[in-house]
Formats: sequence, structure tokens, C-alpha cells
Amino acid sequence: MTANDADLFRSDSIEFIRRLESVTAQENDFSVRYQMLDLLYGLCSYKVNKNDERPLYLGKFLEFCLSNLTQYQAQFNEEGADWRIKEAIMNVISSLADLIRKYEEMRVLMEPMMKFHIIPELKSPEPYLQMRAIWFYGEF
Repeated sequence: MTANDADLFRSDSIEFIRRLESVTAQENDFSVRYQMLDLLYGLCSYKVNKNDERPLYLGKFLEFCLSNLTQYQAQFNEEGADWRIKEAIMNVISSLADLIRKYEEMRVLMEPMMKFHIIPELKSPEPYLQMRAIWFYGEF
């Protein structure tokens, strides 16, 4: 998310969401975002053998995200942290929701993550984090 995106969201959140979700957004302004999410989904759903129980990298990626959320929280408590870091983590995990829901051991990780890192953002002073927390909650 850029500073211009944050300004647009604060001034006209409906227009921001319309632009984000429009069909042409994938072809224009937000194509890099969708390409990144597609690449991430492909990496996290990769199995060495089709008979493998779960994807090779999904668990490792979720551990990486949880580690970054914990680090963000520590920085936020000490000196304040850039909220866009947390928003990006919430975005990528939400984008993997259908993949995460397929595996019980991955779904189990979501409840503590939601309790300690997502639900508190419903009271965030940053409206975009509030919106992302609602979206995250809706996905899981």
C-alpha cells in the first residue's frame, strides 16, 4: 500500500475498495499485487509429490508470518511500527485462506493468530487496518 492509497482510503474508502476490486484493476494499477499473490499461492500450494499430505512451504510461510507479526507487535509497543507491514501480512494470509482451510494443522494456527494479532486491530486508529482485520476474520 502506498501513501496515495492510504490517503484515498481515508478520504473516500468506497472509491478505494471499488478500484481495488474492479475487474480492470487486475490489468492496470493493481496487477503487481495480483501477480504477487498468485505467485505466493503457487509456492504455498506446491507439493513435491501429488500424494504428499500437505504442501511443502505453506507451514513454513505461516511460521514466517507469525514471526513477523510478533516482531511487529514488539516494535509497535516500543517505538511504533509501520502499520503497512501488518496489513501486508494480513493480506497475504487472507489470500491463502482457501488453501489454509484444507489442512487441519494449518487451521489450528489461525485461532491464536486471530486472537492476539487480528482482533485487536478492530480498535486500531488506522481505518485500513480495521478493514483488513474484518476481511481476515471473514475469511476464517
